[in-house]
Amino acid sequence: MKNYLVFILFLFLASCKKNDDPAPVSEQPVFKVVGTVGGQPLNIQAGVNDYIMFTDFTFDNSSSVFEFNGSLRKYNCASCPNSLSIKIRNYTQTLSSQTIVPDSAFTRNFYTIKSTSGNATKYTFTFKSQLGAGTVQEYYWDFGDGTTGNTDSMQHTYMHPGIYPVTLKVLFQNGCSDSLTNVFRIGVPGSVCRSRFDMFIAGNTITTSNMSVGVGTLTYYWDFGDGTFSTQENPQHVYSASGVYKITLIVTDSENHVSEFSRKVFTVPQITCMVSYLYPNWVPMSNAAALSNAIIEWTDNNGVLYSSENGAQADNSYFKINSVEDYANNSNGEKVKKLGVQFHCRLYNSSQAAYVDIDVIEAAIGVAYK
Repeated sequence: MKNYLVFILFLFLASCKKNDDPAPVSEQPVFKVVGTVGGQPLNIQAGVNDYIMFTDFTFDNSSSVFEFNGSLRKYNCASCPNSLSIKIRNYTQTLSSQTIVPDSAFTRNFYTIKSTSGNATKYTFTFKSQLGAGTVQEYYWDFGDGTTGNTDSMQHTYMHPGIYPVTLKVLFQNGCSDSLTNVFRIGVPGSVCRSRFDMFIAGNTITTSNMSVGVGTLTYYWDFGDGTFSTQENPQHVYSASGVYKITLIVTDSENHVSEFSRKVFTVPQITCMVSYLYPNWVPMSNAAALSNAIIEWTDNNGVLYSSENGAQADNSYFKINSVEDYANNSNGEKVKKLGVQFHCRLYNSSQAAYVDIDVIEAAIGVAYK
């Protein structure tokens, strides 16, 4: 029980109730933030130098979303210099009277950094299967986020930015099965670079159509699955023998973002046991409720507040929850989670005239929930 006094938890549900901070306790820190802000070292630890972990959760009645808040700041000082605040929006809407299920409130995944530009928080894909000549007995899609599908083509919405392996496995009526997996980076640093291609097949000849995108000039590396390669944008390739081949296109843009995508193809004669798929593109979906969003705020040593909400974020901004642990109830009987997080983003002052970049490589914060 010795670590429980390094933080205090408040419940604010449209309430202005105020409690006093407990006296800080000097002991092995449980909650901390380590990184840089504005190019300067950042190392704040609850229980050291009068810092405490202040947390609460609020409910946004206008959008029916819970927001979980944690601040590392000085004892008895609500707007102190050199303090950090993190606010995490739940990724589902709910009722204020509902009990939160922790596994849905605190997901080990990426969150979008909330900004005035209204960054997308959801992403919709349409996946289309492409098969050999066999008759299908069963389709099985695994979207990499705990959900599955069982039809030839699937539309799927990801509720979080993230890195997702997508697998299609097909069982044919003749007893054979085949599968294909691609890994998609969605709404995370580097995801602006996307490898994507179509192809036209005539006998043993493949003509490619490159539809990849990225920042600046793109470079290409094609692996045709038969030991031959190309660096052309739209190469044509002739296979020396019939069969099934896995074609992979690796794309690198001018900012060294890398994306890889694979498809399978069969050359004549027709193959009865082959699985492939394509995705026309994905559609970012804005969310008025700001689900799956995180807000980062820093008050500098002059008392100036900088917030991620005040300006647009670059492609390399991110917020990620790496771990979720049960922690002891606070003195008010409220449940507590300890979250391991890391993030990088740009914070602006209220006029957007000044900004600081914050890069946190390791952080442990506490949040209360009901």
